[in-house]
Amino acid sequence: MRILIVEDNIELGQLYREWLSEEGHDVCIITDGIEALQLMISISGLNGGSLNFDAFVIDYHLPTANGMRVIEMVKAINWKNKAHPFLLISGDIMAFKGLEASISKLEKPFVKEDFMKALGITSLAPVLVA
Repeated sequence: MRILIVEDNIELGQLYREWLSEEGHDVCIITDGIEALQLMISISGLNGGSLNFDAFVIDYHLPTANGMRVIEMVKAINWKNKAHPFLLISGDIMAFKGLEASISKLEKPFVKEDFMKALGITSLAPVLVA
């Protein structure tokens, strides 16, 4: 799977990349909501409206655009209507209030097993993220 991670905490982004890479997935990390949107608009234009990612891991609290805004834009950009799994991560449970059922959510802290399960990936050793 090709997965886009949008996480402003560089250490957490690297940890998520490590977990996913260990399972054989290709990962791209962006640290800013607007940069993620710009990347997706560019990719969509090159691919005739189709995004190049199979799943998205997005932190809710990002500089310049929150995680929900990024998800809304991904859905708007992806006009070929291919369904993508979204995983929204936050340390603030209120960020998930009113969240549509099609978006997976994960509250920090969590372990690797919960992260992978939320993305629909089977994994082994649990690791705690604070």
